[in-house]
Order: sequence, then C-alpha cells, then structure tokens
Amino acid sequence: MLTENHITELFVSYLEKNNYKQVSFLNTKQKGFDITAITPQGKRFYVEVKGETSANENSKRYGKYFTGNQIWSHGAVALFTTLRSMEKPEHQDAQFAMAFPMNHEPMMSYIKKSMDKLGIQVYFVSENEVKML
Repeated sequence: MLTENHITELFVSYLEKNNYKQVSFLNTKQKGFDITAITPQGKRFYVEVKGETSANENSKRYGKYFTGNQIWSHGAVALFTTLRSMEKPEHQDAQFAMAFPMNHEPMMSYIKKSMDKLGIQVYFVSENEVKML
C-alpha cells in the first residue's frame, strides 16, 4: 500500500526522468503543494498528491486502504485545492496536476472531460508505473 509520501517519491522520480527541473517536494506534515517543479518547456508545475492509506502510523487507517467515501473526499480536496490555487495571480502561467494511486482511477474517470477542459493533468502512480488519465 502506498502512502502519500510514497506516491510523492515515485512521482518525483518520474518527473526527474522526464526532464523536469528544480523538483522539490513536501511530506504529509508540511503545508503547500506536494510537488513543485519546472516543466521541460519552462513552466511552473504544481502537483497535489494523495495516497491509498494513511501516512500516520498512529492513525486507525494506517495499513488499510481508504474506503470509497474517503477516496471521494480526498479527490474533492485535491481538486478544490488545485482550483483555488489556479485562481491566484502568481499561478496564472503555471500547469497543475494531481497524482493518485491506481485505485483512484474509477473516481477520476467520471470527470476526465472536465479535467481536460480545465487543463489539470491527472496521473496514477504505482510502484511499477506512472500513467496519465
């Protein structure tokens, strides 16, 4: 099971392999975008990340998959956080993405057309691959 911190590490590796520069990231105890980078085209890139289990070893959910309701809630929070940030003047020329574990794909597939219209990239991450919605 992948925590948010594991998804972040895997996605950072993916970005670095794909020529993103100045890649930096936060852990679950820090506030702000989970990953920031510069795209190969020179644009600022912000990523909100969610995991498939809690990263807090003291949590009741640690080591257990999040429930369907929790997955929806995490997806909604990631989307709202991204949309709110897109409104900020300092982010007007930036690109935005969200990175989720594979078990979030069914939820995100419902809103693929809207995500495409908004220009928000959605990635699904596992130990073995990173794929786009």
